[in-house]
Amino acid sequence: MLNRAIRSRFWTGFLSWILPETGLEKVLAGLSAEEFKARVSKNPDSSGSGLDEPWLNELDLSGSSISGVRAILVFGIPVFSVFSYKNELVRQAIWLLKYRGSHQAARIFGECLANEIARILSKRNLFSIPSRSGSRDLPLIGPTLSPILVPLPMSPTRRKERGWNQTEMIAAEIMKNNRKEKPAGNLDMIAPEIFIKFRHTKPQTQLSRAERLKNLEGSFAVTNPAAIKNRNIILIDDVMTTGASIREAAETLRRAGALKIIAFTVAG
Repeated sequence: MLNRAIRSRFWTGFLSWILPETGLEKVLAGLSAEEFKARVSKNPDSSGSGLDEPWLNELDLSGSSISGVRAILVFGIPVFSVFSYKNELVRQAIWLLKYRGSHQAARIFGECLANEIARILSKRNLFSIPSRSGSRDLPLIGPTLSPILVPLPMSPTRRKERGWNQTEMIAAEIMKNNRKEKPAGNLDMIAPEIFIKFRHTKPQTQLSRAERLKNLEGSFAVTNPAAIKNRNIILIDDVMTTGASIREAAETLRRAGALKIIAFTVAG
């Protein structure tokens, strides 16, 4: 474990040396969230971001402040990705956040997600979404309940290696933005020690889809179910690929008594 931590610090330091802070980090520092989105829009990807499920056509995402917002069902969970991971600028900014703990990237992504969460939650037809079987309608976000932001946790081993959790940084910026102008109404954020990843797992990038699902089984836990019970959840993650992490996190939260769960990611 010690050797892994040393290797991780060495690799991060090496990347910082060959990619000094004279590029994107300084560029991001001079950009607002709106200016960042404008730059992304000038260089769109060819991923065909859009609605991937028929029922999502009813959500009317045409008014999105980000034209490429992507909405899909992942194991029955509505997931909204505000950027495409195929966009080079987005991908580089995520790298800075994930491996350098860039506060500038977290600031920009947090504001973008805060605005999109506000816009999505303002759609009243989101409050009733068909279940996967289509047999009944379930309330998405009840009118009297404040949703809880839940950033995807990382294992203690990974956090010790890296020094931060990028999803917590994004969620903190969402809350900071929301406290200023409350674009998303009342939001609560879960304390990091309540929803944890107690078991270290292999990096998901090295695994197949089936292996990713198996790799994460039983790795999350809720230490205080009372904080989750009968609450609606907004999961926050940086990148959505197969959705394995979101699925396992949602299942763990449901077993603890959570009601409806949706997810927002920076990119997908």
